[in-house]
Amino acid sequence: MAVRTWRVRAQSLKISEAREIVTRASLEGRISLEALQSLFGIKRKKHGKGRPPVLTEEIKKVATALYTDPATRHLSYAQMYKRLQELIDQPLPSYHTLYRFWRSLPKTAEKRKRSRHKRGGGGEGFSSILLHRVYSPMMRSKTHIALKGLYVITDSRLGGGHLAGARSALQGGARIIQLRDKEATTRQLVEYAQALRALTREYHALLILNDRLDIALAVEADGVHLGQDDLPVPLARRLAGEEFIIGVTAETVDEAVRAEAEGADYLGVGPMFTTNTKPDAGTPIGPERLREIKQAVHIPVFGIGGITLSNAPAVISAGADGICVISAVLSAEDPEHATRQLIALCSGV
Repeated sequence: MAVRTWRVRAQSLKISEAREIVTRASLEGRISLEALQSLFGIKRKKHGKGRPPVLTEEIKKVATALYTDPATRHLSYAQMYKRLQELIDQPLPSYHTLYRFWRSLPKTAEKRKRSRHKRGGGGEGFSSILLHRVYSPMMRSKTHIALKGLYVITDSRLGGGHLAGARSALQGGARIIQLRDKEATTRQLVEYAQALRALTREYHALLILNDRLDIALAVEADGVHLGQDDLPVPLARRLAGEEFIIGVTAETVDEAVRAEAEGADYLGVGPMFTTNTKPDAGTPIGPERLREIKQAVHIPVFGIGGITLSNAPAVISAGADGICVISAVLSAEDPEHATRQLIALCSGV
């Protein structure tokens, strides 16, 4: 679409609407981010080299006040971020980090009203079409299913294969499923992912793909899980969009803090214990490391690696928001029953 046409249509937009869609509108290549910024007079702030700024207690305090104060709580997230830039005399974390923080707070009446309006479509203006039609495949809300509790990872060698194992876990009550297969071809992974996407939708569950963002987007999965050597989170976010779930593996506090600052939605911390299902998992770091990481970040933290019905309580007691398991469910004599038992252990998180 020509830039001149965009400029004509943009005249009907409020500046707040423009600011909310400007970063989304370049995702599918219809117009460059720089051109949109020029149209709306929006300058993109760049951080210097080194680690991105983190969400400090001072920033959290001011951000919470903006969210709850009667004078400002009606503002959009983009408007609150701009106001925060005016109030805080220090580098801010990325917009995505603040957006996730605000979304984690209890919704005010104004925010609930705005959410209902957005879900309802509210007319066929340019901004409505852009946000709800052009980008609808990427607008999967992360709030429908909480990122906590039991998280089951499939294995082609266990539980009768990916589909059968996932079905048993879902029937037992699991609502987060990850497809992981390091040996399958791309075509095979696509076939597995399509079958699991249909199955998880039947149970209103999340589908996460391990490593392969391309396949996750192709089958309209809910998210992707990335390791330390995989695609960097900022690039994944730019490709997948704001509502797409991105999980990151972390073994140290530094890795965890960096992942959160770059925009990760949750962390997989481990290995907690010795595991036979992932030969390259490394030396167990134990629940104490998870406790340290949980105290350093504000996003959900899942323990992973060698977790069983007997040692899961130690991981949960360390502060985990949930546990990731493979053999504890898929190698059980009754996977469905094992799933229910593990969910019962996680019920307090």
